[in-house]
Amino acid sequence: MRVRLSSRGQLVIPSVVRRRHGFGPGTEFELVEEDDVLLLRPVRRRPHDVRLEDVVGCLRRFGGEPVRPERMDRALRERFRRAWRKP
Repeated sequence: MRVRLSSRGQLVIPSVVRRRHGFGPGTEFELVEEDDVLLLRPVRRRPHDVRLEDVVGCLRRFGGEPVRPERMDRALRERFRRAWRKP
């Protein structure tokens, strides 16, 4: 599959590839150079890499009873386990 570099140095990843791999807006990639090969590798965050600013937006939507930190930790661990498990 061929892609073209724009005048601003951008590459477009075709939509079929983005959907197949689940790449969305804001997906970060690591660029690896190996001789004459360039490899784009998606950066997969681990649960302990999550920052407050990554989850603060979800707090505004919550309108129920306060949730204990242990329950939040358990739910986050489960969510990340499902998101980053190997196919």
